[in-house]
Amino acid sequence: LTFDGTHTKSAARFRAPRTGTIKKVLFRVETVTSAQSLTVGLQDISPTTGYPDGTFDASGTVATPTADTFFEIDFGGSGKSVTVNDHVAVVVEWTGTTGNITLGQAANMAAFQTVRCTYTSGAWVRLSNGSGPLWVQIEYDDGAKGFVDFRAGTTGTATYLSVGSGSNPDEVGLKFT
Repeated sequence: LTFDGTHTKSAARFRAPRTGTIKKVLFRVETVTSAQSLTVGLQDISPTTGYPDGTFDASGTVATPTADTFFEIDFGGSGKSVTVNDHVAVVVEWTGTTGNITLGQAANMAAFQTVRCTYTSGAWVRLSNGSGPLWVQIEYDDGAKGFVDFRAGTTGTATYLSVGSGSNPDEVGLKFT
């Protein structure tokens, strides 16, 4: 997503993966043509609209974003208390008026675990499948980390494998080392 005079906010809506206090958010900036300030934080989801409610519960600022860089926003002594499955949004707000900034996203992927939306010309709009989810990672105050989207923080393309009772192999597993 490119921020410019029309697109001023982007959000990744998700359900809290566990109970606790979210203390940090990590996200990526891809390109910058004019380094304008970004405000990044967590907002509740409005039950009537399904979009961020417009009030940061915890936030921080990147004064001068640089291209091809991951930024970690530490909410300091506070954070956002959540209960497992709470609906929350990581919102990135561009405060600039000239130039543009492009946020990192997983290319050509449907947002399976998140719903991505953008604030365009004064209203939130849900982006269609195929609009890659934002690369966003959250960290709780006890150090536990989680990705808002399963592809957050990675690059490349997804590989799909079709497995069934009649295929060879008919089982698939993941190995963690």
